[in-house]
Amino acid sequence: ELFFQIGSLLPERGVRITSFEIQNYRTISISGETSSMSGGLKLKSDLQGAPGLRDYEWEDFQPRQKGEILEFNAIGRYRFGE
Repeated sequence: ELFFQIGSLLPERGVRITSFEIQNYRTISISGETSSMSGGLKLKSDLQGAPGLRDYEWEDFQPRQKGEILEFNAIGRYRFGE
């Protein structure tokens, strides 16, 4: 379900997930590539505002240049309980 929620936020082109991991049902880690800074920043905003992901607090992340693409690492932590 979480993967579906995140996948539904991706644009048709320009953003690619290269790694997706859920750790102990409490932390979501996403790594990927984007073709533009604006695409990466939009994904960050979409993750933070998605109704289906509101139980997670997303760490601030900034896409970083690697050759002709930008890479990103997004981490969302479950907000409630231990």
